[in-house]
Amino acid sequence: MLIIRSLAAVVIIVAIWFVGFPALLITLRVDPFPLRPGAFRAIGLLPLVVGGWLFAWVTWTFAAVGRGTPLIFDAPARFVAIGPHRFVRNPMYVGDVLIILGEALLFESAAILVYAGVFWAAVHVLVVTLEEPRLRRRFGTSYELYCRRVPRWLPRLGGGVALD
Repeated sequence: MLIIRSLAAVVIIVAIWFVGFPALLITLRVDPFPLRPGAFRAIGLLPLVVGGWLFAWVTWTFAAVGRGTPLIFDAPARFVAIGPHRFVRNPMYVGDVLIILGEALLFESAAILVYAGVFWAAVHVLVVTLEEPRLRRRFGTSYELYCRRVPRWLPRLGGGVALD
């Protein structure tokens, strides 16, 4: 059942955030200043692939360790501080933004680039005002220690943090 819930979460997230909204921007031609030159297309594959890999790794870790999905209403039941969570506290959102940035470059779309920035800003507000306080209440000192050791968005140079 958890595999089906995780697959459903992936389909929902991908359909809305990575396909639906960017396709809407492209279809409506909401792009007053497209990015140029065509070299951006090839460069866009790197963040797209890295973001997709990170998205898949987090989804797997949430299911295997946390016994949940990336969806807020079916979040992991257990505290997850391994895998990609050793490097940043919010690897799913980092992967999401990388995917959208890759799409902006691949489709040479300034509108999708702006969407990536707005998406990240909205996620940052969500994380700081809702998710982190909820996780502090739920997991207490273990989450506080985790926050002190692991950065929110950008990994420290030198690799992940060993969590005991």
